[in-house]
Amino acid sequence: MKAESNVILAASVDMLAGINAQIKALEDKAKVLKEVLIASNLPSVEGEAYKAAIKFVEPSPSIDYKAIVLDAMDKGLLADKVVNSKKYQKVKAPYYSVSLYDL
Repeated sequence: MKAESNVILAASVDMLAGINAQIKALEDKAKVLKEVLIASNLPSVEGEAYKAAIKFVEPSPSIDYKAIVLDAMDKGLLADKVVNSKKYQKVKAPYYSVSLYDL
């Protein structure tokens, strides 16, 4: 019974590795296709069954709330006492977003 269990587990490991490799290959293909759509400089592209909306997202400020809470806990303060500190403010880099919709 133990040998049979080991064979099943070994097969599961190999199958999982194969699935992960397929996922990685598909993610790589999706990345290339998104780059092609972004390079088109079009706001949207329609296919047979789907529409891609391509959007440039401007840089935007964000606040690292987790760091605020952790810092406040370390200092024994309420989180609202440290919120205004510039060290918690970051600017997100600009990026492109490609969203797909059914037609």
